Amino acid sequence: MESPYFHFGHYDWHVAVSSSSGLQGRPSVTLRRLTGFDHQCRVRYLVVLGEADKRADSGILDQLSDQEGRTPGWTCSRNRMLDLVQKDKLRLYFEMILANTTSEVKLQPVASHVTPVQCYDRDKQAWALEPDLHSDMLRFRIVYNAIHNVPRNHLRYVCWNAYLLRRASRGLVDSVCLSNGPFSNYYAQESSDDGIIMESDIPVSEVP
Repeated sequence: MESPYFHFGHYDWHVAVSSSSGLQGRPSVTLRRLTGFDHQCRVRYLVVLGEADKRADSGILDQLSDQEGRTPGWTCSRNRMLDLVQKDKLRLYFEMILANTTSEVKLQPVASHVTPVQCYDRDKQAWALEPDLHSDMLRFRIVYNAIHNVPRNHLRYVCWNAYLLRRASRGLVDSVCLSNGPFSNYYAQESSDDGIIMESDIPVSEVP
């Protein structure tokens, strides 16, 4: 069964509840984005199926909606669909918490040839991102290339998160948050930026 579409965070969405084995199966809830396929989108939401003593709670889910609008969704591992149905009805509570547009940057972490990749934020300010293999763990350095554009006698505050993307099951994309995020900094007008180091939990020895 599917919900009517709803609008949140500049996108249209709908929610579907399914089970591969009918009432005897485990219920799965899938969130799908219906608009804005030129970017990926990070979503945070929670799901409650059933009510009172017959309910299942997903907790807060943090997932990536890919460029086809798909998310990994949530499958209830503890209850059958039958356990959550009351009077032939299944109650679904669904709460959207955030939906942020994301940009994907592709890097080549090769020690012999480190090449920064330029990208832009929503204000069309230029940044550069490069891999750093001079530690036990793979790190990344992000530099605000347009720091000279900050108005004199002003500060610009920037806050962001960064994720590593990897292919998961069913062709979906899984994401792993960098270990020392979220990141933030105040920027004043300078001729150049020294950059900020972002750390991952991937050993450099595992990098091809």
